[in-house]
Amino acid sequence: MQVSDKLIKPLTEAKYLNADNVSRYRCIMRIFFEHYEKLKYWLYQEEVYEEMIQDPLFADYRPEQCQQDLTMLTGNPHAFDQGTAEGKILYQVIQMDLGQRGIQVETLEMFPAYKRQKSYLLAGILIDDISNYALLYNVHAIKKNGELHRGMDGFCQEKNMVQVPLTVLSEWERIECVDHEIFIVENPSVFALICGEKSCMCMNGQPRLAGLLVLELLAKSGTKVYYSGDLDPEGILIAQKLSQYYRGTFCYWHMTPFDYEQCRSKEIISEKRKKMLQKITDERLLPVVDAVTKYGMAGYQESIGLNQISI
Repeated sequence: MQVSDKLIKPLTEAKYLNADNVSRYRCIMRIFFEHYEKLKYWLYQEEVYEEMIQDPLFADYRPEQCQQDLTMLTGNPHAFDQGTAEGKILYQVIQMDLGQRGIQVETLEMFPAYKRQKSYLLAGILIDDISNYALLYNVHAIKKNGELHRGMDGFCQEKNMVQVPLTVLSEWERIECVDHEIFIVENPSVFALICGEKSCMCMNGQPRLAGLLVLELLAKSGTKVYYSGDLDPEGILIAQKLSQYYRGTFCYWHMTPFDYEQCRSKEIISEKRKKMLQKITDERLLPVVDAVTKYGMAGYQESIGLNQISI
């Protein structure tokens, strides 16, 4: 007999047989096998969980445990990350699944990552849920079953701001605001300043999927948006993208040449960054674009006078 590396290499595929949770792992593998025999090659985590708890042995089984078990069975928690072969296959399967359900996610040039993230969300997969959140104040949420979200109602009554993760936002049907309007800012410090009687939101820089989902929920209730961001190339471009994305009334707020005069810093904008201003086509933003181009300095909304930015 000739011993080769292949012969003595550990069988990682069967490693789960010696794990502490082998009883759960084997049941999960059996579930997948039975569905495979029925020519069903795609299972959601929720489906696996529902089948597991049907057996009295797993009556105390929790969704968090199911997620951990499925991660362990892949052999690599990053197996389906973007850029990997498995990740590309998974994305293709998701696209096929959405197509069979008659769901089409549009490609947005302004937000390149939107289609992938929204597709995963519609398939029940949350990408980076912990850091993908929306910072809200004084808003009410209506869930998909038509009920008022009592948690958000409590935060409104207490006049507290709250970080709402993507997993919670995905359960909502629409968002309702005071006087059917909301004030959205780019920076957290300005957000803390304006929170009072009105409904408010903080984008906190480049919009995440959670922020875009909030805009979709606001549009469903016919909410008028007032948006204010930094008066530099990046900030003005973000403002234009959000205006183009929002399917409702969208107003620029504190984004005029006068506001730029109030918040202009001594930070010189590089020629490379100045070229970003050429992408601004919204006529409402062109006056402030001309001012930024003229002085070549960045303007930050934190520097606008307190009495001017309060609502």
